[in-house]
Amino acid sequence: MRQVGRLTCADHNNLSGDLGNMRALTTAGRTGHRTRALALTALLGWGTVSAQVLFYSDQFNGGVLSGGFSVGTVGTGSGSFTMPVPAGASIRQAWFFGCHLGAGFTPITVDLNGTPWTFDVGQLVSPPWNSIYGGTSGEYAIDVTATLSPLVTNYTITVPPQASTVSNTWTEFYLVIAYDLPGASQINVDLWLNDQDAAPQVIYNLNTSAQLLTSADIGLAILGGYASAFPDCEQVTVNGTLLGTFWGPDFNSVDPNWGTMGAMAYENNTLTGLGDDNADQAIYFTDVVSDLSAVVPNGSTALTVEFDHCSGGSSDNHIFLLLLAYSSDPCDIVLDLGPDTVLCDGASLVLNALQGVPAGYTWQDGSALSQFTVTQTGDYYVDVTSGLCTRSDTIHVDVLTTPVFSLGPDTTICTGGSVTLDATAVPAGTPTWSNGSMNTTLAVSTTGQYWVEVDNGGCSASDTVQVTVVPAPPALLPATADICQGDSVLLDAGGPPDTFLWNTGATDTAIYAITAGTYSVTATYGTCNTVDSTVVTVHALPGVQLGPDTSLCVGEEWPMSAGNPGANYLWSTGSTAQLDTVSTPQTVWVNVTDAFGCTGSDTIAVTFDPLPVVVLTSDTACIDGTITFDAGNPGSTYLWSNGNTGQTVTVTDSSATYSVVVTTPTICVDSASVQATFLDFPPPSLDPDTALCAGEVLVIDAHAPGMDLTWSDGSHGPTYTLTSDDTVLVDISNGFCVTRDTIVVVFNPLPVPITDQDRDVCFDPPPHHLELDAGNPGCTYLWNTGETTQHILAERYGAYSVTITTQEGCSINGTIDLVEYCPPAIWMPSAFTPDADGVNDLFGPIGHNIATVELDIFDRWGELVYTGKDGDALWDGTVGGSLAPDGVYVWKIAYRFITDALGSQGNAEEAVGHVTLLR
Repeated sequence: MRQVGRLTCADHNNLSGDLGNMRALTTAGRTGHRTRALALTALLGWGTVSAQVLFYSDQFNGGVLSGGFSVGTVGTGSGSFTMPVPAGASIRQAWFFGCHLGAGFTPITVDLNGTPWTFDVGQLVSPPWNSIYGGTSGEYAIDVTATLSPLVTNYTITVPPQASTVSNTWTEFYLVIAYDLPGASQINVDLWLNDQDAAPQVIYNLNTSAQLLTSADIGLAILGGYASAFPDCEQVTVNGTLLGTFWGPDFNSVDPNWGTMGAMAYENNTLTGLGDDNADQAIYFTDVVSDLSAVVPNGSTALTVEFDHCSGGSSDNHIFLLLLAYSSDPCDIVLDLGPDTVLCDGASLVLNALQGVPAGYTWQDGSALSQFTVTQTGDYYVDVTSGLCTRSDTIHVDVLTTPVFSLGPDTTICTGGSVTLDATAVPAGTPTWSNGSMNTTLAVSTTGQYWVEVDNGGCSASDTVQVTVVPAPPALLPATADICQGDSVLLDAGGPPDTFLWNTGATDTAIYAITAGTYSVTATYGTCNTVDSTVVTVHALPGVQLGPDTSLCVGEEWPMSAGNPGANYLWSTGSTAQLDTVSTPQTVWVNVTDAFGCTGSDTIAVTFDPLPVVVLTSDTACIDGTITFDAGNPGSTYLWSNGNTGQTVTVTDSSATYSVVVTTPTICVDSASVQATFLDFPPPSLDPDTALCAGEVLVIDAHAPGMDLTWSDGSHGPTYTLTSDDTVLVDISNGFCVTRDTIVVVFNPLPVPITDQDRDVCFDPPPHHLELDAGNPGCTYLWNTGETTQHILAERYGAYSVTITTQEGCSINGTIDLVEYCPPAIWMPSAFTPDADGVNDLFGPIGHNIATVELDIFDRWGELVYTGKDGDALWDGTVGGSLAPDGVYVWKIAYRFITDALGSQGNAEEAVGHVTLLR
């Protein structure tokens, strides 16, 4: 597969820059269905100085790299940098730049990786421009494309000594490499040369060779520059956006810490700083590389780059070269059918041209699918069209015939023989055997699996064969064999030979021997015979005697011995000792194995008679009862601690511990003890009979913690509650004895409550008091007035409370609340004397329970001279602030009464009358 270029919808390959007498020429063409790489021819030399000098402009698939070395203004030096050309790339164009300052001129020879390059007047590529340090300056370039290898990525520039003067010095040396890389994104590279004199502000209005697409990085590098060694401030602005500012020695000054400036890599539309201490930033120490994608309009073809000294700086801007790398190809789609391929007959290859965007496909046979299946030798190509963009690629496929051959079937040879394996194939090919041999045949004399692969230059076939070398039958029988009485031993002569013949007459591969003697066999394999024999010895079994079956009581142990000292033992209990003991009922066996591996065994049944199960439970009874204990185990014999010999024993009124020994008919014994406890009757615990007042509650406490209680109503709580006369019984039980107790409770009546508690009264009319009656004759009384009689006289409004107590001491409290309420009334005086003597100075309504009132006063002519409401309805005998004359005046009132003690208001009423004013 070869991908040697791409066509774009705008045919960007046909670019040319207006370079004055220097032109960057590009060509592109199409041969058949393949594209050709761009070719660049740069003609050096200048006739005129233009406002914008475009030294180099091209568009291609790959990337651009730059790096260099600054020697300042004096001396010599050597600087190294990296130019990481990716694997598989080819160098399209490589320029070696030298930047000269001042009017004087001295050629210089500089080493680039050991190769000397001389910069002389013939390499001048820029128009001369004036430096503030005298005379003209310029940029010089040497085409080093043919001398560089894409495999070299590390470069060193070595500059010889030169005069220490700014009027004639070489300050910057740069290497710029543009490379092609199949499958990489298509980029544009524009390289401008300086054509302006040094000044505090230098502005370049640059026109690009293609559109700037901001969806990808736009790399700007400043290649070369010089300024004074003393600190001042520099800044770079693009399209009005400040990229960076640095206050200190100007870039590329004599500071020995300065090195590579503006070093960059641009590949697959991505900008990377190389060798810079602050990548992708504007002026900061050695870094003058920036991404402009955020500061230029998408699709634009122009940008303005401005270099300024900050306020107070000098006019020593010296900029030599500007490098711009960017993507402007909207049709940047990679088409790759893969490398040229070899297929074997019967195989197929699916070519896939599918793109990530809607596209049309045209294959060499006119088919229009995105895939094409190849089964025959030939050239296959496809055109992919998306919008106005077209891509093409070609692949060559060779279909070869697979070699045919056979090593034959698996085979067997005898010891000392051999077999020749033949790998001759049709069509002929080169064999490779499993042992590395490449001969057509292979002689084999040892057992193994042998394989060979035959390759005819693209297709291969393989075969495998198993070769087995059979030796004479070996002697496999043991010299001797020991067996135990009753056993047999298998004598196996091995195999598979052709025939066997035993001295017993048997012809099998193996036989069983059960008697002592010598056994021999003759084995035949082909023409090879082997005779072998075994001596068989039969050994008697060890004798074992465990004795007769036996019986014991539970809890006892039975010891046993397997005899045969020095033998190996295995008991059913898991023990491997000669002696063993059992304490549970079971059938016990033991296997005894002697030194010949012969095993004898014996078995004994050991049973254990149960012990009597004596279960006695301690018991408790009332002091007037009895307790009986039963030792169980009928048919046994008994002996109690009190001398009783029966199965049961009965005890009365005495707490004590009793024990018994029980013996079964099988003479197995057990014993037990038990406690007998007799309890006294609980003591009575209720309080004495009592009396309370009606309405009170009596909680009767039995004062018997831990006892079981049963009250008269059948309840069982620790207390009993009463609210009326009753005789209460309670049974107190400790679980065995019951005691009954009784209490009589009486509730005496309370005095009769006072019923008429809230009263409306008026003490204004005679007799100005009211008699209050507490009722309940024969009781005692205590009023809140301190009086102690049934009747008292009340002369004031308010609450009168009394405590009434019966002769049995039962009391209640009662309250009579006297609320002031006099019948509503209103009066109007007939005259008044407003002479300020403090008597009868104001005229207005007088009365009881007046809710609202409004007073109007009129003179004899009917003129309103006064009006007042509620608390202000009082006339002081003035009109407009002056004393009213004596005489008769008409009054008019509008009012409402309070009709009850709750403050309810009656209907509105009016009245009219006369009043005489006298002074």
